[in-house]
Amino acid sequence: MTKISRTEAWILGVTLLFVMVTTGWFFLQNNRHDVTRIEISRQNAPSEGLLPAEEDNPAPGILEGERIDINIAPAGDLERLPGIGPARARDIVAYRESVGPFQQPESIMKVSGIGEKTYAKIADYITVGEGGEGHAADSGGG
Repeated sequence: MTKISRTEAWILGVTLLFVMVTTGWFFLQNNRHDVTRIEISRQNAPSEGLLPAEEDNPAPGILEGERIDINIAPAGDLERLPGIGPARARDIVAYRESVGPFQQPESIMKVSGIGEKTYAKIADYITVGEGGEGHAADSGGG
C-alpha cells in the first residue's frame, strides 16, 4: 500500500467532511414537512332579489316554457333535464335508437333507471314530436 501525502490527506479529509455535511443537510431538508393550510369559505347567496329561489326554477338548465323533444334531442340537451346526468342521457339516446321513437312522454320510464320519481321531475320539460319532426328544444307546449 502506498502512503498518501499530507496534502492528499488534508484534501481527502475536507472532501469527506463536505460529503457528511451535505448528506446531513439533505436529510434534514427532506424530513421537514411544511404544512400548507388552505381554507375555503362559502358565502351564503343573497337572500332577496338577486337570485331566483330554487322553487321558482326547479330545472335551472331549462328556460321557462321550454320543452325538450326526447325523440330527437342529443344527449347534451337531455342532460339539462333535472335528475338526468350524462350516463342516463346516453341511455335515453341508446334506447330510442334501438327501440324507436317514444310514443308519449311517459314512455321514457321504459329506459332503465328512469322511474316515476325521475319522470315526475322531468314531465313538465319533455315532449315527443310527431314522427321525429320539430326541434330538439321546443319553446311551446307539446
